[in-house]
Amino acid sequence: VGCPYHCEFCDIPVIYGRQPRWKSPARVLRELDAVYDAGFVGTISFVDDNLAANRRALHNLLPKLVAWQQAHGHPYPLSGEASMDLAEDENSLKQLQAARFTHLFVGLESLDHETLKSISKQHNTRQPTIDSIRAFQSHGIEVMLGVVLGFDTDSKETGRSISRFIHEAQTP
Repeated sequence: VGCPYHCEFCDIPVIYGRQPRWKSPARVLRELDAVYDAGFVGTISFVDDNLAANRRALHNLLPKLVAWQQAHGHPYPLSGEASMDLAEDENSLKQLQAARFTHLFVGLESLDHETLKSISKQHNTRQPTIDSIRAFQSHGIEVMLGVVLGFDTDSKETGRSISRFIHEAQTP
């Protein structure tokens, strides 16, 4: 919980602060053991507001998560929420794939770079959006996009542009 970004429309930093808080890898693995021992069958979702908000913590967790999944025969598909800039981190993408992350919700918000800048979401402008999505997809991760309609910078064409993009990107 907590996110270092300060996107204009988001209340997460206001409610939870800008400092991401993480459980230790040991605690996460204890919780997975408890779920596994209880006989749970299904997907486990990491419901942090931004799985990649603390990249160091993510890098510490992923190898241990990969090892846990391997030791248990990869029982769980995993999902989470991350920012688009995680697509630039090839090491994390490989580890996410090895840990069996199958889905990530990613807040795209807008295709328009000026809109993204105006809402303090510049981290979504570092590389072409389609390239970021393809990076996730190439590691077996289905991207579920979060899009916001109604920004002051939106036009009559915005909805159609988003619809075309979603079709091209093959994302829900």
